[in-house]
Amino acid sequence: MRRASWAVILFLALLSGYTTLWLVISGKIDPSIQRWKAIEHEAGRAWTCADETISGFPFQINFTCSKPRLESLLGDKRVVTAGSLVLSAHIFRPSRINISVTGGISLGLPNSNADLSFDALEGSAEWTGNSAFALFVSAQNLLLSTTNDNI
Repeated sequence: MRRASWAVILFLALLSGYTTLWLVISGKIDPSIQRWKAIEHEAGRAWTCADETISGFPFQINFTCSKPRLESLLGDKRVVTAGSLVLSAHIFRPSRINISVTGGISLGLPNSNADLSFDALEGSAEWTGNSAFALFVSAQNLLLSTTNDNI
C-alpha cells in the first residue's frame, strides 16, 4: 500500500512539474511575439491581430491570431489580410512550426486587390540546422481573383 501511495505522489509531482513548465514556456510566447512585432514595425511592417490566444495544453503550444493583418508602412501601401492564422509547435518537437490559414488571403495594393480563396491552406517550417530550414505548404481548391481600381 505504501508503494502505491509513493507512486501516486511521484505521479502528481511530475504532473504538476510538467504543467508548470508548460505554463512558463507558454508565458514567454506572447512577450516574444510582441518584441518581434516591435522590430518589424521599426522595419516598416505593421503586424496586427483582432485577437491573439495561446493554447494547446498539454502537448502543443498554439498561437492563434484572428484576422491577421500585415501592412507596409513604407512607400506604397500594401496590405495582406486573412481570416485566421494558427501557428503550432509540438512540445517534443519545437523546431517544427505547423501553419494553418483559414478564411482566405487578401492582398491590397495601391490600385488593385487580389483575393486567394481555398478550402485549406496548411504548411510547416522546420529548422534543420544553424540557419537552414525546410518549408512545406499544401492547399486545396485554390482560387485567385483580382480587381483593378483603375477600370
